[in-house]
Amino acid sequence: MLALVGCSGDEEPPTKSGIAAEWYDALDTAVEQAGQVGPIPKLEQGECPIGPPQIAGVAADGESVVGVSVAGSSKRRLICQWSGPVTEPVTELVVERFEDLSELESARQEVSVTGEQDL
Repeated sequence: MLALVGCSGDEEPPTKSGIAAEWYDALDTAVEQAGQVGPIPKLEQGECPIGPPQIAGVAADGESVVGVSVAGSSKRRLICQWSGPVTEPVTELVVERFEDLSELESARQEVSVTGEQDL
């Protein structure tokens, strides 16, 4: 799984976050097109708006599913999964965006805690 997380406010997102500005736009558009979205993504068969990743120089192929979710006041997430001969068993790309820096920091602290966690 490849997960990219960034934070942006009113200004253009910084490219040093590792997320291309176009991916922020694709994430926002996917959330808007999904209508009412909650914290748990509903994955449905479809094409990922940011395209398949390259695996060993070959584009991921096969079936793809896409889902979006929102949480808190500013978290948005896009999940894309591909399964096929090149991507067996599954390749997953997750792009998350936080507009509120405090929510980003809180999420970082949650994932850094070891041991059991309530989901």
